[in-house]
Amino acid sequence: MLKEYISQKTLLSDISSNKKYSLYTYIVLAAVSCVMTVMNVITHKGTLTVCTGVFTVLCGLNILLVLVGPLTEAIAKVFFAIEVLLMFSFFLISGNPDGFSAIWICMLPSIGMFFFNRTRGSVLCVCMFAILVTVLWTPVGDLVLFYDYNPTFKMRFPVLFVAFHILAFILETLRLNAYKETERLQKHYRELSIHDTLTKLYNRQGLYSTLEENEDYVNAEKIGAIIFDIDNFKHINDTFGHKAGDKVLIAFSELLESSLNGVVCRWGGEEFVGVYKNGDVKVADIENALAQFKLMVFTAHGAEFSVTASAGVCEKENYDIEKVDLLISKADKALYIAKSTGKDKVVLFELSS
Repeated sequence: MLKEYISQKTLLSDISSNKKYSLYTYIVLAAVSCVMTVMNVITHKGTLTVCTGVFTVLCGLNILLVLVGPLTEAIAKVFFAIEVLLMFSFFLISGNPDGFSAIWICMLPSIGMFFFNRTRGSVLCVCMFAILVTVLWTPVGDLVLFYDYNPTFKMRFPVLFVAFHILAFILETLRLNAYKETERLQKHYRELSIHDTLTKLYNRQGLYSTLEENEDYVNAEKIGAIIFDIDNFKHINDTFGHKAGDKVLIAFSELLESSLNGVVCRWGGEEFVGVYKNGDVKVADIENALAQFKLMVFTAHGAEFSVTASAGVCEKENYDIEKVDLLISKADKALYIAKSTGKDKVVLFELSS
């Protein structure tokens, strides 16, 4: 079971990799710009062909940078922002950005929002808008502009660009909100999946996943397992009702969580399991917890009653955490001895080397 959690964690880690996210984005953009380059060649768009061709090559360079490592991945993102601004400038300078070219230009705010996040994407869009206004309203022959845009286009295109920017911002906000809500629900369902709903302790799955994720337990020199069982619990339910039984379970779980230095879970029914490392829990600690529990007084239907519990313990030096199931099963045998020889006691199972 523990190996199963390890494989699931590795898979999730691979899927959520930022490297893959960046890599796929550059690949898609390289493919789009490659298609644009081919179309520009076919339609004899000389300067635009060079621009889209250079952009394709630069996207290829970004792909290589992402593959190298985290530092070059960050450099690739900076390069990409510069590339977007240069491409945007070249499109406007080289000719009338209509048709497919205009669509590409209006897509850039969306790309900036999605790739750089809303704040950085907005900064990038402001820079593009400044370039857009400067280029459109620069007289032909000044600077590097050699295409004369008509007055209607000079007014219409900035408005269209801003509209795309606002749309991209709204869509990205909606996407982030949906992502956050999904993340919240996933966290909520994960909490439900690893915690017992009554006692709020870990359940079995929560015990295994917590042990696997905690390096202190994985690398521990010594591992111990305790299994507890509340004595005569069925009698409590039958005599005082299930609500009274629930109160006993909650009280016992709170006692174990506060008094034992380990990972505690509700194993099932009236059974609880604790796993500890490097002798963090002594038999005396367990006996003390059982003694405290015995002193508790519960009330139901006007009657007072007390409860006892039994425990079995097993621990081993240099024990593989993935074999914790075997340790718990040996502790369960010790618990059986405790229950069959009078209850309200702790029995230590001697695990042979």
